[in-house]
This record gives sequence, C-alpha cells and structure tokens, in this order.
Amino acid sequence: MSVKVNFTHRSRIFSGLFLVLVIVYYHFAHYSKRSNLFDNSRSCLSDAFQRVTLQNFLSEWLNLNKTIDKCNKELLKSMTIVGFQNSDETKFAIMPKYLDSTCNVITLGIGNDVLAEKQMSKQLSQCTFLGIDPDAKYSGNLYISDLKGVYVQGVVGLNGSTKAVPIEKNAPLYPNFSFENFISIYYPHHTLDYLLMDIEGDEWALMKDLIGMTSF
Repeated sequence: MSVKVNFTHRSRIFSGLFLVLVIVYYHFAHYSKRSNLFDNSRSCLSDAFQRVTLQNFLSEWLNLNKTIDKCNKELLKSMTIVGFQNSDETKFAIMPKYLDSTCNVITLGIGNDVLAEKQMSKQLSQCTFLGIDPDAKYSGNLYISDLKGVYVQGVVGLNGSTKAVPIEKNAPLYPNFSFENFISIYYPHHTLDYLLMDIEGDEWALMKDLIGMTSF
C-alpha cells in the first residue's frame, strides 16, 4: 500500500471518528442536560411528597406552589414558556426550539373563544387546528373562519361518557367520544404538540386516561 493510499485511508478513519465525536457532543450538549433537569425535578418533587404526613399536610398543601417553583426552577429556565390569553384565562405553552417545527393543536371545548389559538397561530403560523365542541353555530363557525381549523360537533370525555344535552327540544344528544376514539377518526398526525382543554370538569379524569394511552 502506497503512502498516499495509506494516508487517505487514515484520513477517512479520523474523519469518521471526528463525526462520531461531534454527534456524541451534540447529543450530550442538547439532550443530556435537559434529561438531567427532568430527573432532578422529578426527584425533588418525589422527595417533597414523601415528606407529607397527616400532621403537616395542611402546611405542605399551602406551600405547594413554593415547592413546585423550587423543584422546577432550573428546568423552567431551559424552556421558553409563553402565555396566550383568551377571554377568561391564560393558556401556557412551551415554545418549540425551532419556530418552523411542525405544530398540531387540538382544542377540546372551544367555548366560543379562540383568542388563545389565534395568538398561537400568529407566532407559529404553521399550526394546524382540530377542535370539538357541541356548539356548531358559534364555536364551530368561529374555529373554521378564524383559524381555518377542522371542526367536529360533539364532546370528548373519559371513555366517551360525557353527555351534552342540546338546547333544542327533543333533539338527539351530541356525539360523544373518548379522546382515543376522537383522534383515531379525525387526527391524521403521529404527534400532538398542544392540547387545549375546557371540558366542564372532566379534565382531570381525562388526563389520567391520556397518561396510559399509546397512540402517540
């Protein structure tokens, strides 16, 4: 093997090793730190909750916000969190690292108010919207006209058990869905970026159901 060929061969090896080192560095620089922050936050919260007893429950409950702020302080610093205001509340969202990333939004319960979604759309113009609400006349038309979103008339709740009674006399109940059934019919994407919920008190029960889902 000539010196030239041997040098070229070694150059390729070193180039390959350098590329591997760059990839490893990028992974640890961009992902390991964030992963450690999540682990630290979870560990801090777990320790705090394990210290709760019947005797100190009230004081721990009253200081819960301080505990959460303390445990999540460093994690929250690594994120860009933006508040989107609608008519009666603020919906918070973690902004993507790259503003041209895909953006898919589902609204459960439009409530004749899409101000938050409109603000989100201004900052992330690539967002697509899918919303469900029993009110087609106002909420549905608003969702379609202001967001160019896909609207479904109905309600979503835990296991599809939530009922919404129409105002019109003798009218049939609105279609009701479990969340998994809803997305299997109307949602073609593999990931969901933002989920906005206002479903009249069924949020907590639905969140427990979402944790066990394997659709995403």
